[in-house]
Amino acid sequence: MPLTLALFHHFELLEDGQPVHDFRATKAQALLAYLAVEANHAHPRAALATLLWPDAGETVAHRNLRQAIYTLRQVLGDDADACLLLTRQSAQLRLGEQQCPLEVDVARFRAHVRRGELAAAADLYRGELLTGFAADSWAFDEWLTVAREGLHVMALDVLFRLTDRAHATGDYATAKRYARRQLALEPWREEAHRQLMLTLDANGERSQALLQYQQCCQVLQAEFGAEPSHETTTLATRIRAVQERRLQAPLPAEHPARAPRDRAPAANPAFVGRDAELARIEA
Repeated sequence: MPLTLALFHHFELLEDGQPVHDFRATKAQALLAYLAVEANHAHPRAALATLLWPDAGETVAHRNLRQAIYTLRQVLGDDADACLLLTRQSAQLRLGEQQCPLEVDVARFRAHVRRGELAAAADLYRGELLTGFAADSWAFDEWLTVAREGLHVMALDVLFRLTDRAHATGDYATAKRYARRQLALEPWREEAHRQLMLTLDANGERSQALLQYQQCCQVLQAEFGAEPSHETTTLATRIRAVQERRLQAPLPAEHPARAPRDRAPAANPAFVGRDAELARIEA
């Protein structure tokens, strides 16, 4: 039975494209989500019990874990033995095995990133990891915060690179779309504001580029009480100077051949600000 586990945005388990409605036990869902994100590694049962029931006694926590594992086996059905590697000491979800039919969006996202298939990776990232998921466990919540941030940073880097690539090929509509997806994830992300400003300028939309700069200023002020970086303000100044020159230029007496559009000058046409982002990924 083809099974798909979606963890980006909301938790959803699908069988043959249809939601599995009889899998509603929150702790079992949390266990499956953890094993899926941390797949192909053996996890001690004691650690799993503490992760999901940190405030329960050892006996109760281990009993609850056995029940959650039993629930997972019921949900996986005939494929349980192929997907779950269980011992008396540990539990592991084996993704990528030929016999295991379970597909997990997080695993596919990471695989696309490793192979450089950025557009496919971006399509899979539908939202933050397990948005709104509550497992009633502070230990699970701490793990989820770290895992969510790691995938969030990966997604931002993917979108940054896609914006860069689309701009370089003159596909400004696509560049704008990916830049705005970055800003949907982090409205204060100056690199994305600059990418969008450069793309709007390259497309002749200088007024929109300057409006984007104003939006950047407003967001940074509201979130951090800060001003944009020198790099961002310099870009806005250059775009404004080009716009003013064009507005002040006298109208030609005749209609000569159309000249190339002015663009804001830049010493390096490539987008900037990527080193910091890549450093966050590699950290």
